[in-house]
Amino acid sequence: MESTRPRCPSLRSLRGFVGVTLAVCLVCCFLDATCMLPHGSSHIGEGTEDLCLPASAVRKTYHKRLSSWKDKTNATNLRGSLPPRQPAEPTLSPDCRLAEASVAERAGARIAGRQQGSAAMHVILDLRDLWVYKSWDPFTLEGLMKQKRGKMPATASDDEVCRALVQSSTRANRDFDAAARARQRFGYVEETLSIYLGLGCIIVALYLLLEQVFALRSGQSRKEGTSRCCGYSAPPARLKDF
Repeated sequence: MESTRPRCPSLRSLRGFVGVTLAVCLVCCFLDATCMLPHGSSHIGEGTEDLCLPASAVRKTYHKRLSSWKDKTNATNLRGSLPPRQPAEPTLSPDCRLAEASVAERAGARIAGRQQGSAAMHVILDLRDLWVYKSWDPFTLEGLMKQKRGKMPATASDDEVCRALVQSSTRANRDFDAAARARQRFGYVEETLSIYLGLGCIIVALYLLLEQVFALRSGQSRKEGTSRCCGYSAPPARLKDF
């Protein structure tokens, strides 16, 4: 009779998987460091003529674009010059139309900035947005108004929320600015290599942790005279009766 014991992953197969993963990371690192690894986003942001820039240079172009938009929002005639909305779209007040344009401009600046840096950093920042905003497409007027309203008094009107959005759309994240200044001495290649080096260390650390788990389970099984794997416990083998 065939054994019903489940097939368990071995350290050899795990070691092979880790080796392949590290090899893929090494290839991606080379392509990314030489500016040949494409970014995942199919949308090409405005202002991405300069590519393969370190974070400090990306933040400078990002600040320049936000500053330019801030000057536009301070212009008294900007609200009247905004493009008309489609008939099927809900009617918005002038303040909320300006907020909608500000949200779109900020999102475009983010995409352009991320495409100027490494593909690895682009993925990391996209995952950060998913963690913070709980959405792959967080930069919509409705979503950001809901988030901004949660930080304001309950009596705040839609126009007050929209005006707050316009103001926040021209301010860069201080934590990212500080991180970029701290890494100002690094060039694009060094910065990209450090990202993949950190990723490789995480993969190796996880492998060593799993190796210890396998060793502990194997030692426990030998002590108990059973075979434990994947939650399965088999009784000790017995000689067959003849």
